[in-house]
Amino acid sequence: TCFLLLASTMTVLASATLAPALPAMTATFSHIDNAAFWAQMILALPGLIIAVCAPLVGALVDKFNSQKLLVSGLALFLVSGVLGYIWQYSIWLILFSRALMGVAVALIMVSGTTLAGRYFEGPRFSNYMGLQAAFGGFGGVLFLSVAG
Repeated sequence: TCFLLLASTMTVLASATLAPALPAMTATFSHIDNAAFWAQMILALPGLIIAVCAPLVGALVDKFNSQKLLVSGLALFLVSGVLGYIWQYSIWLILFSRALMGVAVALIMVSGTTLAGRYFEGPRFSNYMGLQAAFGGFGGVLFLSVAG
């Protein structure tokens, strides 16, 4: 239960923690046409990718092991976060790493919720979903505070 709840906080990490860095990114990449737009896309792209990939991940969850998909999503989340740091001098590679992060979050969200549905039933599932929302909110406050 604790692992699933902590994994649910990864969805907040995907976008919210970069918000304080957007002005500096815009300044850093000011030599690129529409730098402000592309810097904002760094924040928005994971959400767009999640929206596209979540239904596809749902189909994968029906065919494959949800636990393996969750672990794969967490591993991809880690790799995509590190790639963003390594590729910090290219806005295009940062955008690519953020797209990978969107795929990772889709894997985490869908497989994590599917696993919760398998582990809990009835009121216990409702209780878990409430805890998941609380962890997401707490993670948002904590991660934004640290990122700022």
